[in-house]
Amino acid sequence: ALRCFLDCVSGIDPTVVSIWVGVAIDGIPESVLIGLLAVQHRMSVPFIASVFISNFPEAMSCASLCTLQGMKWYKIVMMWSLLMIMTGGIAALTAAIFDHLTNFHKESASFYRVKEVAEGVSAGAMLTCVSAAVIPEAITTGGDIAGFITVVGFLAAVMVKVLELIYTDQSSPS
Repeated sequence: ALRCFLDCVSGIDPTVVSIWVGVAIDGIPESVLIGLLAVQHRMSVPFIASVFISNFPEAMSCASLCTLQGMKWYKIVMMWSLLMIMTGGIAALTAAIFDHLTNFHKESASFYRVKEVAEGVSAGAMLTCVSAAVIPEAITTGGDIAGFITVVGFLAAVMVKVLELIYTDQSSPS
C-alpha cells in the first residue's frame, strides 16, 4: 500500500502529500471513534454527516490539486480508496475488539475515557491538517473568499450538531 501511494505521488507538490497524510492521520482516531460508537449502538446520521462534511473539503482540495498537476484520475481514486479501506478497517477492528472485551463494559467510565480521547485526538488532527495545509493552499489559490468559505464550513458543522440536539429534544418523551 505504501509503495502504491509513493508511486502515485512521485513528482507531486508536497502540499498534496501533506493534505493526504493529514487526512490519513485524522482518519485513525475518527475510525476508532466510529468503531466505539458502533459498539454502543449510538451511531447517528448527524455524526456521519459531520464526518463527511469535515473531510469533504480536504479531499476535494487535494484531488483538484492532483488533477491540476496532471495526476491520472484512477491514481486519485486509488489514493482516496486506500484511505477509505484503512478507516473502514480500523473502525471494524475497533468495534470487534471492544465488543469482545468482557471486562471493558460499554457503559463504564473507562469506555467513555477512551471515547473522549478518540474524539479529542480526532478533532485536533483535523484542525492541524486544515490549518497547516488546507487553509494556506486555499488562500493561495482561492484568494480572500477562502476565509469566508472556511467560516461557512465550520458553521455547517455547528448547525449539524444544533439540528441533532433539536431533533433529539423533540423525539424524547417529556
